Amino acid sequence: MKRYVISIPITGRLLVEVEAENDDEAIEKAFEEAELKEDNLEWETHEVIVKGNVFCGMQNTPDIEVCEEID
Repeated sequence: MKRYVISIPITGRLLVEVEAENDDEAIEKAFEEAELKEDNLEWETHEVIVKGNVFCGMQNTPDIEVCEEID
């Protein structure tokens, strides 16, 4: 019997809600306000994250979705 320490590749997303005038400002604010909390994380395990030229992760670049318009 042996004891092992395993490093498992993971990918994930941090969900951040911000108010901004445009997409670029929203992404900038999200990076500034990013905070790890249990209720804003999504993650999954992988045997590999990149295979050849295929990315197997959840997300590779920032993605933005408008939740509501504010006057």
